[in-house]
Amino acid sequence: MATRINVTGEYMRRTTNLPVSTAFTLCGWANLTRRASAFQYWGLEDGATFEIIGYPDTVAPFEIYQGGSTSFASSPADGVWFFYAITGQGTGATDFKGYWALPTDTAFKTAQRTGASFTPTGLYLGSDSFDEFVNGLFAWTKVYGAALIEA
Repeated sequence: MATRINVTGEYMRRTTNLPVSTAFTLCGWANLTRRASAFQYWGLEDGATFEIIGYPDTVAPFEIYQGGSTSFASSPADGVWFFYAITGQGTGATDFKGYWALPTDTAFKTAQRTGASFTPTGLYLGSDSFDEFVNGLFAWTKVYGAALIEA
């Protein structure tokens, strides 16, 4: 069963027992019905530093963000289910990677950044700490305290 988020203030948030930014994986399925707000991200944050995946505005490509953005070569279409994953690994400088794929794809689309490690204060899906919301569905979300590999 999926969780529907479509207005400001709706979210799933975890603020305790969080993974560290240098050893985590957040993955699951999403179906974004339309881009409703200027920022539609989800992932780890501390209020100033983020390791997130999503859209920076209503027309920009799908991207990961950690101290700057790296766009994927393509974006999931609105209204279709896709698998996503973001991972952080390393010490000092975080190797941050993002993945997404449609159910029919044979390989992931990937993006990567190098950024600074930080101490997360929240992991969220839906409205972030700035009350910017993702309009869509989330299902089968998993969080791991390790950076899983693509395979």
